[in-house]
Amino acid sequence: MICPNCKKEFKPRRKQQKYCSVLCARGLCHKIYEPKFIEKDKIIRLYHIEKLSMRDVAKRLGCGETMVHKWLHRSNISIRTRSESLLGKRKAPEHVERHRLAIIGKYRLDKNPNWKGGKSFEIYPIDFSGELKLLIRKRDRFRCRLCGSKKALTIHHIDYDKKNSQPENLVCLCRRCHSATNFHREEWLKFWNNYLKMGLIRGKSFWDNPEPSPKGKV
Repeated sequence: MICPNCKKEFKPRRKQQKYCSVLCARGLCHKIYEPKFIEKDKIIRLYHIEKLSMRDVAKRLGCGETMVHKWLHRSNISIRTRSESLLGKRKAPEHVERHRLAIIGKYRLDKNPNWKGGKSFEIYPIDFSGELKLLIRKRDRFRCRLCGSKKALTIHHIDYDKKNSQPENLVCLCRRCHSATNFHREEWLKFWNNYLKMGLIRGKSFWDNPEPSPKGKV
């Protein structure tokens, strides 16, 4: 018996069987087993230019998502990551509201893994004024001591003690590096202490070096 779709000869297993397989019955057999008819430019236009998902590309071409993935791999076309595929897409308001209600109070105060006993609520002393901050920025040449950035500069306490506002305990950091120093504090204390010792061994103070520290320390 000959299949009316793919024109292949097959032996029917049932009396009422007309097609060689379920794929042929659905009209997808010739589209799946003949990927050579799909042009590379067409895949690039649908996937990269029109920003369609693999599911939408499969619907356009009349095949499955697995075959689209194989075509992209064979054509050496880079596959978008999940974050890239979701870029520019807005979630439904119901989904946003459901997510907001689910996380309310979940990471509040002592429930947060980064909770340090409420240190962020401590008040800075009077001597930690704007004049002192400007003095520290001028001393560090208005640059981050870790990455050398000149944008969004803040003042960081080396020993994490807000009451210790001595100039030797203060350093100028950008927001990115400052947020990084809030994690693994013991390692950062060792880092700053070693950095101070290196400056003293060279015969000059740590603060006399205008050059930033090498990148990759954050």
